Amino acid sequence: MLKSILNISGKPGLYKLISYGKNLVIVESLVDKKRFPVHSRDKIISLGDVAIYTTGDDKPASSAKQFEAFGVAFYNLENLFDTINSNGTYDKEFSPQGARQWNSEKYFKKLHNLAYAISQMATGSTPNGPAILGVSEIENISVLKDLVKQPEIRKWHLQIVHHDSPDRR
Repeated sequence: MLKSILNISGKPGLYKLISYGKNLVIVESLVDKKRFPVHSRDKIISLGDVAIYTTGDDKPASSAKQFEAFGVAFYNLENLFDTINSNGTYDKEFSPQGARQWNSEKYFKKLHNLAYAISQMATGSTPNGPAILGVSEIENISVLKDLVKQPEIRKWHLQIVHHDSPDRR
């Protein structure tokens, strides 16, 4: 694997070897996936040829410790309120009698949609989604507890750190 990952002197980033010919190689940027030729006069180093020098035996980079990637994300949940009027007039809009006629069906549909969107934050490097997910525009800790129980993200075992802040609409 590391043999096909290249560093090209004078160019930022890393590149994947696509093909090679007599005097050039075709590479693809790992960042933007753009392909271009690199000539034999350019200094090209394969990561597979990199060694780690130590006070003991030298070790090829491929034997180095592998690291785990963790993602960090932020998501504005855009007024995630339950149907319980728990703090007086500030959440009356999100009650069955309020302007939005907010009810359990709408609430659970919103939870499902948000959980699905969050589940899409998983990547090949972070298959369990972001390690830290900041959120805003929530009513209280109860709605977060309901959100992390949704089937789409339940398997991630998300934990909650919550702070109530004033929202004087």
